[in-house]
Amino acid sequence: ATYIPKLNLFFSIAMRNIDNEDLHKIFPDLFSACPQSQIMDMLKAFSNFAEHSSIFFQPFLEPLVQRFCEIAQDTDNDIKLRNSAMNCLTSMAEGATELYQSSEEYYAPVFKTLIQVAAEINDDSPWEYDANNDEPYQIALDSIAILFEKFQNVDIFIPIIEMAINVLQQDDVPWQTAYASISALAEINMITMNTIFESSKEEVQKMLFEKLATFLDIECNPRTRIAVYNFIWKLSQHGVIFPLVN
Repeated sequence: ATYIPKLNLFFSIAMRNIDNEDLHKIFPDLFSACPQSQIMDMLKAFSNFAEHSSIFFQPFLEPLVQRFCEIAQDTDNDIKLRNSAMNCLTSMAEGATELYQSSEEYYAPVFKTLIQVAAEINDDSPWEYDANNDEPYQIALDSIAILFEKFQNVDIFIPIIEMAINVLQQDDVPWQTAYASISALAEINMITMNTIFESSKEEVQKMLFEKLATFLDIECNPRTRIAVYNFIWKLSQHGVIFPLVN
């Protein structure tokens, strides 16, 4: 029962002493000592601190991200627990955007996890966006949107696009996975996308659009087709697609 007050006290001290080496030495043991019954409260405390002072976690980035990704991916966990883990991941980026958008230890596993969770959408999921929808797949999509809005480093989007292309190129890729990957692409800032297209090889662009075209087939799941339409519409709204068409 004393764990959360102790953690909150630690964070209140750390917020004023971000670079304190003694606090850095204490944190790993404190974090790992969280009782199973208090993980939800720990995640809330972590998220509140991270929104303002996540640079403190730089020395522990890899194990922290791994732990939160594991919680988010585990479908046996309560959805509130999974959603809180994803909230921790976005809070880390909000608290120190420059640091996390340039750290592959952060963005590579995080985006992989979010796309995996977003692929949990099913045929019974709502068609219209609902801000009150707390299913993990929707929280994952919302988290992707938050991160893509925050991140300005063009370099990190290139491996993300490549990862999406690799997923879409798989034989018999489940429609849910295709939907999640295409929806993630649609959240990339279109000005950034234009910069990427201008600097990337024409073969990459051609490969992407040829693959997207296969998901417009009438036999494909309608949600996937809509995701493709939405992505192309966003591109065309910003003039990105027209040079490719020409």
